[in-house]
Amino acid sequence: QPLYMTGVTIAGATHNVLYVATMNDKLYAFDADSASPSPLWMQDFTNPPSVTPVPITDITAPNLNIIGNVGIQSTPVIDQASGTMYLVTKTKEGSAYFQRLHAIDVTSGQERPGSPVAITGSVPGTAPDSTMGPDGPVVSFDPKMQGQRAGLALVNGVILIAWGSHEDLPPYHGWIMAFDATTLANVGVFAVTPDVYGGGVWQGGRAPTIDANGYVYYTTGNGDWDGTRNFGDSLMKFRANLSGLTLVDYFTPGNEAKLSIDDDDLSGSGFTLLPGTNLLLGGGKEGVLYLLDSDRLGGKVLNDTQIAQRLPMLGGHVMGGPVLWTSPASGPLVYNWSEDDVLKAYRLSNGRLITPPFAQGEAVSPGHPGGSLAVSANGSTAGTGIVWASMPTSQDGMHGLVAGMLRAYNAETLQQLWTSEQNPARDRVGTLMKFVPPVVANGRVYVPSYGSQVNVYGLLPPDFDVASGPGGLTIAPGGTGTFLVSVTGLGGFADVVNLGATGQPAGTTVIFSPSSVAGTGSSTMTVTAAADAPTGSSWVTVSGTSGDRVRSGSPMVVNVNSLSAGLGPIGIDFTGSTPVRMSASEVAGAVPISNWNTAAGAASTTPLALVDATGTATGGTVTWTANSVWMLPTTDHAGDRRMMKGYLDSTNTSTTTVSVARLVPRTYDVYVYVDGDNRAFDRP
Repeated sequence: QPLYMTGVTIAGATHNVLYVATMNDKLYAFDADSASPSPLWMQDFTNPPSVTPVPITDITAPNLNIIGNVGIQSTPVIDQASGTMYLVTKTKEGSAYFQRLHAIDVTSGQERPGSPVAITGSVPGTAPDSTMGPDGPVVSFDPKMQGQRAGLALVNGVILIAWGSHEDLPPYHGWIMAFDATTLANVGVFAVTPDVYGGGVWQGGRAPTIDANGYVYYTTGNGDWDGTRNFGDSLMKFRANLSGLTLVDYFTPGNEAKLSIDDDDLSGSGFTLLPGTNLLLGGGKEGVLYLLDSDRLGGKVLNDTQIAQRLPMLGGHVMGGPVLWTSPASGPLVYNWSEDDVLKAYRLSNGRLITPPFAQGEAVSPGHPGGSLAVSANGSTAGTGIVWASMPTSQDGMHGLVAGMLRAYNAETLQQLWTSEQNPARDRVGTLMKFVPPVVANGRVYVPSYGSQVNVYGLLPPDFDVASGPGGLTIAPGGTGTFLVSVTGLGGFADVVNLGATGQPAGTTVIFSPSSVAGTGSSTMTVTAAADAPTGSSWVTVSGTSGDRVRSGSPMVVNVNSLSAGLGPIGIDFTGSTPVRMSASEVAGAVPISNWNTAAGAASTTPLALVDATGTATGGTVTWTANSVWMLPTTDHAGDRRMMKGYLDSTNTSTTTVSVARLVPRTYDVYVYVDGDNRAFDRP
């Protein structure tokens, strides 16, 4: 996750700075308010070919949770008082592997004195990777196999770092270490599972929770639990300072053994300390939120009767973790977006989450990891709360690379306000960076992508859009046709927009009524063809002009053709061998038309003559061949559902061919209706 810092002096100038660390072991400082792609400075922690990031294929199979390299995997932490950033690099140096803690001057990118230090550590333990030390068996930190995913933290003068695994591949343990923030000396080492493998600390990328008294809370993943030395699937409370790390309390779900067997890491997300309370809220891959008293975590009790609340989410893994905002009307609201669910808001009252949800969104997450959330607001002022979610666009992101998107919701109602897919040419996120919540600062939203870029979103200046259409228009010589043109004002735009058109066919004139629109409104565009206008087709573009701003709609085709004057759309319905035929009066389709041509069976025996939507013969014909035809198991209904009672079916090894011939010369819009959800198969 990028980090934002205000008022940083770099090379004699003051900047708001966005710091971006990468899996290629590089660190960048950008002016957060500038559109320039040039960094203020860049630090490269590699020196190829001898020092490089670690190729993920050195550790595990390709195309799983990580694609490419493993470098700086976790979110760094900044000590604003000293202007020092702390981060962990992972490098391959010849045949050896290292993880190092760096202390970086935020104004220059240079190492602080004594930086970096190689990370090492060991504790007494009898796990399979233990070795014999002077005082008995010990387990030691493995810089190659340990995955440093959880964000770093600074508390009580120490830097806290935690590790899990890569794809649960041994040898690995959950490790938590504390380093003196001034000298970088290692002052504390804790192994979650010293006697077995497991217990990884990764928290969906989150840093540990730190309360007002300086206590630190980490969650762990699958691994044995005995409540004395091994603490798999637990929330652990530590005292962390220059004297070391001390475990002072813990919570372990009563079904811990089942969680471990089912790979349902509690560490799938970190816990949130709810402001103004002593309550901790979080969950993991089990899909349950646990509400805990931070002063009395309660250890492990059958059925979790010792805790404040256990709330199943019924929507798959909790990976992004909960966030909170206090609404002026409804009080504290807790937001969570599980991987197979919608965004939900719960009221917090009398130390409990009230069910059912107070509000919920409509969009369903397409899968892992669900929504990584952030909330922005002007305090508790009504109408200012926004829930931001970084998430997959349309495909589960468990493994490999998938497209990502940013969504914005009204925090009081969970009505969707905006998404990055509304204007994809301008706003599309690119490839999803998993487990990275949006960074919201100073009127901007920062969302990194796997495509080597950080997207910066903010309020646009007043502007307008022009839309025209839809589709095309056919006019006979001496005839007329019309399009609807819409002007939409954006960001409070209220100026006059003058309309015009370019590219119309020879022998035609274009008139707009009205000829201009103020702010938001519509106009009718009438195209008139002269009696002697030549036949032909042209792409016509409608533009709106306001001052020096020109905005255009999508081009529309205009045909001048006496042969096709009045010819309507042609619909072809491919049905089974004994279809229930569409009646001429039934209207169906994404572009609603009637008089569908019923093409029965998997293949044609003779060409089928086509009529248009008015029932008029077109002179066109269709032939087709497919693998098979399926009859949908639905009750017969008129319209769309009857049209889809049967359809051409292709397997993944066959080809469906539809050939339309003898159409009159003009431009055609072709719509193919596709069923992309075939039981367990998704074929969009």
